[in-house]
Amino acid sequence: MSIIDRISSSKPILLDGALGTLLSQESQSHALWSTHAVVVEPRTIESIHEEYIQNGAELLLTSTYQTSEANVKKWFKDEDYSEVVKRSVDLAYEAKMKCNGGRQVFIAGSVGPFGASLANGAEYTGDYGNITDEELVEFHRKRLDILCDDRRVDIIAWETVPSLQEVRVLTRMMNEREKPYYLSFSVKEDTLADGTPLDEFVTESLKGKNLTCIGVNCLGSSSSLHWLSKLRPFGKPLVVYPNSGEIYRNGKWEDAAKVEALSWVDYVEQLHAIGNVKIIGGCCRTTPKTINAIGEAINKVW
Repeated sequence: MSIIDRISSSKPILLDGALGTLLSQESQSHALWSTHAVVVEPRTIESIHEEYIQNGAELLLTSTYQTSEANVKKWFKDEDYSEVVKRSVDLAYEAKMKCNGGRQVFIAGSVGPFGASLANGAEYTGDYGNITDEELVEFHRKRLDILCDDRRVDIIAWETVPSLQEVRVLTRMMNEREKPYYLSFSVKEDTLADGTPLDEFVTESLKGKNLTCIGVNCLGSSSSLHWLSKLRPFGKPLVVYPNSGEIYRNGKWEDAAKVEALSWVDYVEQLHAIGNVKIIGGCCRTTPKTINAIGEAINKVW
């Protein structure tokens, strides 16, 4: 079964959860985050993938969200950028082959926004300064080409995209390629992170010929329900992966119980009520146990 066939089925695909939460402190504090781990402790990345599969994940995100060519050259002068990206796919594939237990497991090539490479929170504001379309294309091109050309990668995951300019650029780039992809937005209360109104940025994204799903990630579960309700009328299948419920404030994460009252069963029941939700997973501070709980809720509700 292809990823497109699986998305078309009635039951949502269970996506994995956070990588960073399970990394060593050295990698968590490094500018390259999981890319640092790919280079210095690849077995950690592979074991995280394995643990997610063992807890029910059917779709693994490669550890390429923050893998920018400039930063790899900056921090690892002896590493070949293309090989680092390929190694990230290798690790997901090896975990898949080792641990799928007869279940079909898919691989999503993770592509983070330009803002993630700036390490200044721009993926949550869309403030990219005076960058040109051509510069954005050049930033994304090599990583995207490697992931699109790799047959082990079933789908491209454009994650936490905050900028209308970047939506336009990536849509044009994907229309020049044949790989299916989904687009997950970085949003504010009622707009894209850069302030673009809903109709404008969704209409732009729907120009993608191989776009499978639209949705949101890296936000609270209640906020994600609000956003899926706004996206549902556009008729495109939906993808969602909220944070654990904790909020990063004053240099630390607040207890999830103080922030989000929804249980994962309650959350999944509301996703079912919204309808057309095809990929469900977790983002920051979620763990394999979180994904297991979401998977159990999906099995109960669907």
